[in-house]
Amino acid sequence: MAYLKGQRVCIKVCFKQRKNTTDTIYKLKVDFGDYKMGRTYVLDWVSKFKSSVTSAEHAEDSERPPTNKTDENVNRMQELVLENR
Repeated sequence: MAYLKGQRVCIKVCFKQRKNTTDTIYKLKVDFGDYKMGRTYVLDWVSKFKSSVTSAEHAEDSERPPTNKTDENVNRMQELVLENR
């Protein structure tokens, strides 16, 4: 997913150059083609940069964890299902 970090860096550069969102999305389309982020994600990252986020790194606290399927969670869900059929 290195291309996503590259896109976030590109969004940050465009933000620093005071380009509007349309120009930023066009730049992503030219540079990354079919693998570009969607408009919603671009707007989200522009908003993050406006609110003083300085890093283009993926913020763990604002994103969903990679998975929530653990043995403990699976067992707990099985118990809940069996208790309340």
